[in-house]
Amino acid sequence: MAYDVPGRDQPFPGATRRQHGVTVTDSPFFLSVRGDSLNDVGQYWNGLADGATIVEPLASSAWSAGFGMLTDRFGVTWSIDVATPQTSWTASSADVVPGALPPDAGDGGPGRRA
Repeated sequence: MAYDVPGRDQPFPGATRRQHGVTVTDSPFFLSVRGDSLNDVGQYWNGLADGATIVEPLASSAWSAGFGMLTDRFGVTWSIDVATPQTSWTASSADVVPGALPPDAGDGGPGRRA
């Protein structure tokens, strides 16, 4: 969810750009849209791209069938991608070092522990 600031007609401060293969930003936040297919996210991309600055064109990437980033005409940066199937990871007791489990180990949810 997001909302606008009544009476604000200036873009938000900050900029996002690609430099030497890395995304560099001083923008206060990004919004993210994820879809099940390139066709799904392409519709959002096309609407947001009007008057936008393209940071990373919407295209296939090493981690997704589609990923792109842009800063819309209001100064808001959007990260848009296609969801990928989750891979399953299971640790045996021989593999586990206390405190060294991946962030999603044990409960199936990113960043949460059982």
